[in-house]
Amino acid sequence: MLMGVLMLATAGVMWWYGNADPEEGQAAIPIRVDVLEEEIAVRTGAERLALQRELVAMLKAEGAFERAARVQEEVARAVDTPAAWKEAGALYFNAMDQSSDKTRLAGRVIEAFERVLAHDPEDLDVRTDLAVACYLDPSRRHRAIEETRAVLRRDPGHLAAAFNLGIFLSQEGRADEAVPWFEQVAREGQPGSRLQREAARILRVLREHPGLPSGETTSE
Repeated sequence: MLMGVLMLATAGVMWWYGNADPEEGQAAIPIRVDVLEEEIAVRTGAERLALQRELVAMLKAEGAFERAARVQEEVARAVDTPAAWKEAGALYFNAMDQSSDKTRLAGRVIEAFERVLAHDPEDLDVRTDLAVACYLDPSRRHRAIEETRAVLRRDPGHLAAAFNLGIFLSQEGRADEAVPWFEQVAREGQPGSRLQREAARILRVLREHPGLPSGETTSE
């Protein structure tokens, strides 16, 4: 392992795995949430959906991502659109940062993003994020690499996927295979961006510690 804190790149969001506070986002929820839930329980159809969407927005604003995700998943099952499933997956993804049970939530992310890909298999950002969720479930790490390689076959310039593949390979002790992916991100990434800087940092670590075992941790 190359880093004390593992960074993975999602489509548009840099997500740091390993330094989340499980209590974050668990503050008291406004009374209005309880009122909305009572109203939702007795409504049907379009009225129910409108109230559920309002509830999702309110819970998101309070940082209660898992509760928001559960409601959004109900919306997604009702409307079955890629956008609705993508939102559910994103909310479950953020909920992982607040939970000690990341494997369970990774499964929810995977299910939601698989629904998106069933509609649009070429959504490479969603496939990249699905791969990250797979990596966070130890039983699906091989699939994480496969899905990320699939993204890069379709778009060799997808830098989030390139960075993640470098992470996945390095964590398995395959540093020689990981280096070219970090080099690509360091070379092609926006100068000074978080992704570009982290790729450059990892390259320095790999070059300074060429024999670093996969289970050893080092950081700058």
